[in-house]
Amino acid sequence: MSQNAQAQRPAEPARAAQADPKRAKTAFSENMNLARAALAAALIVSLFVMGPAKLSGLRKDAQRAFRSGVSDKYVASVYNDIRTAADSADTLAGVCGLTLGTEDEGVKTLSSIAAELRETDDEETMLRRFKALKSETERVYTAFTDKETDANRIDQAKRCYYNITSAYTTVGNDSYFALADDYNRTISAFPANLMAGMRGLDKLPTDK
Repeated sequence: MSQNAQAQRPAEPARAAQADPKRAKTAFSENMNLARAALAAALIVSLFVMGPAKLSGLRKDAQRAFRSGVSDKYVASVYNDIRTAADSADTLAGVCGLTLGTEDEGVKTLSSIAAELRETDDEETMLRRFKALKSETERVYTAFTDKETDANRIDQAKRCYYNITSAYTTVGNDSYFALADDYNRTISAFPANLMAGMRGLDKLPTDK
């Protein structure tokens, strides 16, 4: 092949790109824009689709632990323990009422708290009234034991008192509180706090 023919042959693609740096820069810029757009789309999906789903999942896990516990073998939960304590408090109010009188303020308050605990399903209300139940149980039981002399009544009241105080220990160590604390910490940080606000996901109660 003659030197003239070689000189007239079209340049190879790579050499053409080298010969036209503006075209190469344009192609690189377009690819970078596409990459940025893909990254932005992934972030939007993560923040506003997967993010809220994860927050809702954390909340449901904590609420499930509150009501049903975390073990299939032995169903221990805050909900069940509080309901059991409420039944014992109602029985204790009845026994103590025989000695202190049904119009005794402590007996009436104890009975009222027990009834409220049995009627509500709200986590915050249950924990708040359960906390009040403890101090009222102590007050009524102390007043009862100072006056009562009948051994059968004392024994019955003692069993109720033991059931209530034991529930406080069990509830205080329940796994619900660790799950609720983890959820509350998560929705307090950015950007989870924005997503939680958009979805109406508020904090869970943790006051034992």
